[in-house]
Amino acid sequence: MLKKILKINREETIFGFYQRIRFRILLIARPKIVKSAYGVWLNSNWGDATFNLCLTGTYGYYFSNFLEKIRYSCDFIDIGANQGLYSLVAGKNKNFVNIYAIEPVNQTSRLLKKNIKLNNCKNIKLVEAAISNKNEYKRIFLKNNHTGAATLNPKYTNLYNNDLKIKTINYLKLNKLIKSKRKLVVKIDVEGHEKIVIDQLIKSNFFERIDHIFLEVDDSYTDIKLTLSKLKKFGFKKFKKTPKIKTHYDILISR
Repeated sequence: MLKKILKINREETIFGFYQRIRFRILLIARPKIVKSAYGVWLNSNWGDATFNLCLTGTYGYYFSNFLEKIRYSCDFIDIGANQGLYSLVAGKNKNFVNIYAIEPVNQTSRLLKKNIKLNNCKNIKLVEAAISNKNEYKRIFLKNNHTGAATLNPKYTNLYNNDLKIKTINYLKLNKLIKSKRKLVVKIDVEGHEKIVIDQLIKSNFFERIDHIFLEVDDSYTDIKLTLSKLKKFGFKKFKKTPKIKTHYDILISR
């Protein structure tokens, strides 16, 4: 036990150790509303892995700190917003004028809507759809007790135990949705659907205004190398990766 405590303290610092203890206490008390490790309030979703990660700070603080430090007027597009963690963090920064939280799964989007209201983020627009190459209805594949594992990629259906129909929109619908001329920050968390989403962004009217793309990647889902090469051709020059955990890592892509 002592070795485990020392390992946690070494890898996550005393703050990470505090968050683990705090989570254990919350897990017993199970309050209906709880403050996440990222400073935003969440309606409880006990038993869901994504909710737990928000409470413990397991996503790390690289991108949340980045959002908090933006010092120019811009908009934020949160693709795969889930319960709203990063949309809510951006909502605390007055420099984000419009925030588009894009989440297709109705059960998750209902929770997201409640979290937006809870944090009084009036500049967040909820878009109940997924970005894909057609305006249609498609099946999305889900894992029980893990809202963050939803995917449109049929290649991995054997790893999932549920599915439902959701609405998809392409770049033409996005053009109608995002009309401001401000610079943009984009976050993409789509579980193996990254190539299609980025291709739609490239076709959009606002692609040239995107300054930063934060991409959550899992090598077990997709090979992202060709997509990154394509972004280089469009003027993205900085690719900062977080340390890999098994097959998962994040990339902040900047012009």
